[in-house]
Amino acid sequence: MICDILKPAGAPVVSETTSTNGGKWVYRQNEDSGAIERVWDDNPVTEEIETDTHYTGEILRNVPLIARSVVSQGTTAAGATEKFNTEYMAVDYVRAYFPKNINISKRDRVTNIRSKRGNDVLWREEEMDDSPPTVFDVMGIQPVIDPFGRLVEQIVLMQRASVQGG
Repeated sequence: MICDILKPAGAPVVSETTSTNGGKWVYRQNEDSGAIERVWDDNPVTEEIETDTHYTGEILRNVPLIARSVVSQGTTAAGATEKFNTEYMAVDYVRAYFPKNINISKRDRVTNIRSKRGNDVLWREEEMDDSPPTVFDVMGIQPVIDPFGRLVEQIVLMQRASVQGG
């Protein structure tokens, strides 16, 4: 299978350990909340040269993965269901296995999950016009480590985004 990963505006498409000419990821303490946050720090030496080099909604296309529906969310609810409360919610979970070299974070969204051979989109929004591909929020990422301490792959839990399209 292959998919597209939607990177949010301001999130550089580089790995955690490498930096680009423009800057690097650093940890800083938020002045208001006191929380430690990971932020992109532009290189001050090249700041005057970089007028608008931030990534704005970058899309990583044709990313390899193996995706499976989550059949059960536990003992009380199904992994793909509808909830009727004060607000309607269509709940759909997918567990995906990404290669170790794919840079994915909880800020990203995954969409357009399709078969590699036929390019058939596997998750679609059936209630919307033209049935666009479903967009998923990344809920969590778990590294899979072999007995020798090497990263083998990443297991990513995704949930259907509450806002589709756009």
